[in-house]
Amino acid sequence: MMGGGLSVLGEQRLPGRTVSVLLGLLVFWTYGGVLSHSFMIDDYGLFLENPRRQDIGHIFSYLVPDQDSSLGGRDGIWGAEYRPLSFILPLLEYRIFREDPSGYHMVNLALFYLVSLGIEAMVSRLVRDREVGFWTAVFFIIHPLNGMLANYITASVLAVGLLAQMGSVMVFLKSCRGTRRWGLQGVSVLLFGVSLLCHEAAVMLPVYLMAVMIWQMRLRPVEAWRRVLPFLMLLVLYLIFRWEHAGLKSVLWDKIFMYENLSGMVYGATFVKLVLWYLEKFLTLDGIVLIWATPLVREGAGGWLAMGILLMAIVTYGLWRKGKGDALGAWVWFLLGLVPVMGGCIFTPSAGFIIEPHWLFFSSLGLFAGMALLMRRIIRRKIHAVVGTVALAVCVLALWSASQFYNTLWGDEKAYCRYWMREAPGYRSARFYLASSYLRGGDFAKARGWFQQALAGQKSDWQIYANLGDMASAQEDLSAARRYYEMALAWHPHSSTVFNNLGVVVMKGGDLAGAEVFFQEALRLNGILLEPRLNLALVYERRADKERALHLYEEAERMDPDHVDVLGSLTRIYLNEGKRPQARRMAERFLRLVRDEKALVSLGSLLASQRQDQLALRYFAKAVRRNPRYLPSYQEMGKVLANAGRFSEAIAVWEDGLRIHPESAVLRHLIQEAQFLQATGE
Repeated sequence: MMGGGLSVLGEQRLPGRTVSVLLGLLVFWTYGGVLSHSFMIDDYGLFLENPRRQDIGHIFSYLVPDQDSSLGGRDGIWGAEYRPLSFILPLLEYRIFREDPSGYHMVNLALFYLVSLGIEAMVSRLVRDREVGFWTAVFFIIHPLNGMLANYITASVLAVGLLAQMGSVMVFLKSCRGTRRWGLQGVSVLLFGVSLLCHEAAVMLPVYLMAVMIWQMRLRPVEAWRRVLPFLMLLVLYLIFRWEHAGLKSVLWDKIFMYENLSGMVYGATFVKLVLWYLEKFLTLDGIVLIWATPLVREGAGGWLAMGILLMAIVTYGLWRKGKGDALGAWVWFLLGLVPVMGGCIFTPSAGFIIEPHWLFFSSLGLFAGMALLMRRIIRRKIHAVVGTVALAVCVLALWSASQFYNTLWGDEKAYCRYWMREAPGYRSARFYLASSYLRGGDFAKARGWFQQALAGQKSDWQIYANLGDMASAQEDLSAARRYYEMALAWHPHSSTVFNNLGVVVMKGGDLAGAEVFFQEALRLNGILLEPRLNLALVYERRADKERALHLYEEAERMDPDHVDVLGSLTRIYLNEGKRPQARRMAERFLRLVRDEKALVSLGSLLASQRQDQLALRYFAKAVRRNPRYLPSYQEMGKVLANAGRFSEAIAVWEDGLRIHPESAVLRHLIQEAQFLQATGE
């Protein structure tokens, strides 16, 4: 934050700390309700279903562009994008919050707040007016276009990328005026590098810096070019690296040739349509979605393109003609912010052209700054002060109310997906996410229907067929499951996940040898996955090959020390092998991590059968605390106590259970038997 005070509505002045508090309160007032929201859409794949979420030992391997080769596999599940921090940051968060979504939302709110502070500071510096900076930040906070930063857990990396970009701009501006020029410029370049690891849209930062130097610092273009040369050098190295090793060619260049008859005219017209959609949503606040898609504009393409060019020329000329320096700068900022869309729009050829509002952060910033400049001008004219103040209040209330509507929508994954499908009917992924939501909820019939509608006849269909196979497998329709998995492999022949699931189906059918082949193939394709390793260990257990099974379980435990299935299996094997110290160590960790009463009672019963009574009692006690209505907890705890001759305690436990389940004949019988044994002294 800059020093000094802030004039609010042209009257009183507020100190910088008060401004920071006001922005923080506004963030919480607008988005505090999202703390109760659950995971949704990509959150599940990134946090709960990511096979490496516990794999902290390989955290920096995400910096390696070819994930599969670096890890000795050929799975291809990492995709052609190179955004390593989008994996590293969630992995670090998962170590803290596990499966509690409120923790992730708290981080997102904190990052949202920091971004708003960064906007206030950067815009204040650029226009030399803290009031404009403050209101720009206010509009950013309450406009529903930016609500995904708070509502969508996966968006945390976007906020980090924005902070890195704004930090780079601020440090660069300081380097232009300070004595430690080269050191500060090095920090600025480093922050630019960090932003590139978050999202490709950061490639425009050197251009933004040049615009600032030409517009604000009045430098000649040649001098501005010279000063951003280190940024351009890093950008060139990044682009070469991405082209050769990290999928830039397949993500962008190859996609161009997937479009049929994509001429420059059609491209330009469709791009104009995307921009106009964005402007419409910015102004009307209606129909904002995570991703919007449109078919290519072929009819009337010339008219669309001419309209876009004409609108841009009229606004640019009008601002230049009237000498509105700051407003013209905000408009140029808006135009430059559109450039990332020119590349990203071709990312999904099957959907036509797409646009994601979060790509346009700097465009939105230019529009918010323009709104703040307009409000300042109206309010500072005394004759318009009342009208301007009322207009500002209405604008703020409208934006805040719209954000509340979208917050509610984000809180219900199914409702959001249905809204998304209605607003972007050509974007099939919305159907996929709706189907996935029904799948997680166990409504297989609806999930199956939406998955079928999401099929697009392209490689990404493998995920749909894999999910259809999972549902068939869960319903014990093994032939259908195998058929779906084979269809998935037809689209993606190197999917370790599908090979693992196919092995499970074969193992259910009793073919252990066939299952072993599939599990081994899954591990060959992706050596870091736990599921095929655990399934292969289970195959060896069923064959009584305990040595090989134990080796795989111990290997899995080193990879994921907190995987409860691994800990439970190791506890069982160590007990059967008579390795009591190792068994107790695993059982203690299992007890600390597990919250499911059924799992606690199951392993507790095994411990009791191996004379580990005290540890077993702790298992049963935790099961009772977790779910006091779970009857087997009382039954098994009482049995351990009774077998140890502690009849009074056993009877007391069973009576506690009987008060909750008075219909239980089993508990009554156990109590009567214990009372008889206690009376006879046996």
